[in-house]
Amino acid sequence: MGRWRVVLGLACAHLAALGAHGAASATPYNVLWLTGESLRPDHLGCYGYDKPTSPRIDALAARGVLWRRAFSASSWTTESMISNFLSLYSPAHGVITRDRAVPAAWKTPFKILAERGYLIPRMTDYQQPEQIAHRDLGYTESTVNNAPPWDWIAAHKDRPFFMWYHLYESHLPYDPPQPHRSLFWDDSLITGPDSKWRIDLVMRRNLLPRNSINFFPERDGPPIRALYDGEVRTIDEKLGRILDALEAAALSERTLVVFSADHGEGLLDHDYVGHTTTLLAGTLYNAVLHVPLILSLPGVLPEGVTVETQVRAIDVMPTVFELLGIAPPEYFQGESLSSTWQDPAGGPDRVAFAATSNYGYLEPDPENVTHVFYSVQAEGWKLILEREDDRESARLFNLAIDPGETRNLSAQEPAKARSLRDKITTWLNDCQAMREKAGDTHPFPPPSHQ
Repeated sequence: MGRWRVVLGLACAHLAALGAHGAASATPYNVLWLTGESLRPDHLGCYGYDKPTSPRIDALAARGVLWRRAFSASSWTTESMISNFLSLYSPAHGVITRDRAVPAAWKTPFKILAERGYLIPRMTDYQQPEQIAHRDLGYTESTVNNAPPWDWIAAHKDRPFFMWYHLYESHLPYDPPQPHRSLFWDDSLITGPDSKWRIDLVMRRNLLPRNSINFFPERDGPPIRALYDGEVRTIDEKLGRILDALEAAALSERTLVVFSADHGEGLLDHDYVGHTTTLLAGTLYNAVLHVPLILSLPGVLPEGVTVETQVRAIDVMPTVFELLGIAPPEYFQGESLSSTWQDPAGGPDRVAFAATSNYGYLEPDPENVTHVFYSVQAEGWKLILEREDDRESARLFNLAIDPGETRNLSAQEPAKARSLRDKITTWLNDCQAMREKAGDTHPFPPPSHQ
């Protein structure tokens, strides 16, 4: 009954919005989902950062709801974003590396929206049909249109749309343009020729394989973070231009804006820079899973609310469907976030799972993935399982006293480790059953250790 009370409350909010904004609001809400590439929330002002990286993102947060503890389903882009769009974890949808497609039999959220008249454009190369994972999602355009998002919005303001636009600038290499660079960078951050050599690699390479560079966090951390901050400010300005286009098209009051990230980024938290694909090494620490999450819809969502409850990025699409008044598919593994903004301080944390292969997009043999990582985060604890062929290792962290995940307690707390491992096994079994039902026959690591 609680879920339907939430739906009824949102329906009342829709009616109130119609009364407040007049007949024009009878047009279905648009959805604009903006994601920052490799974007850490702790480098945004609205999450407490003390540098001017995100004035437009901060303003968006002030007009909507911000979730302080949202976690991605993976640590590289495609696996994560397909999970977000389907509200399914990757062991269920099967896109665990490149050249994997969503089962064509699934009636995806995009297909459901398209049946209701929504335009769903392919805006960037991530969405091109040649990217197999995006082939059967249900876009209404057959090719990438290459239009700047502000121009596309102006040209399609009279049709309801669901647009995903990925702000790529904060991906490696970190080499921000002016004037954003000089807001954070100073040559004095380089402490010597050895550090300069390492920082030059960060500025030139989009892959920094783990253990290939011996970083020194004390010397290399400040210049790396300064360059990263310049890239964050670059995507903030681009986001602002997109939101300005909504305003110019008189769509701000009729558009649900979602701002999130595909995943986070390691910035020497564990002696590396990057995430799974750029490291050529699997990682599921929270530095690469913790993501920003902000939703804004004037007249419907509250403004200036911060939610402390732990949630998942896969909860966004169920929330979108609820706000649009559309019944969600039965297969959604996420759940609407509406109950959390009604009780922003006291709601129960949601169990958050994540998965990645060892090389992410760059698996050497996409048809035979045998080295994988899984994690579960629940009740203040986190377990990371690493499985390769018939070997398994576990790392257990008490996040209440060790948020940086530096002290493995699996030997000291075997009962807690077993309990969380059982959660992962149950989750993988459930995902496997769903994947097989959808007809995905790709080989996949077994759900329980043999």
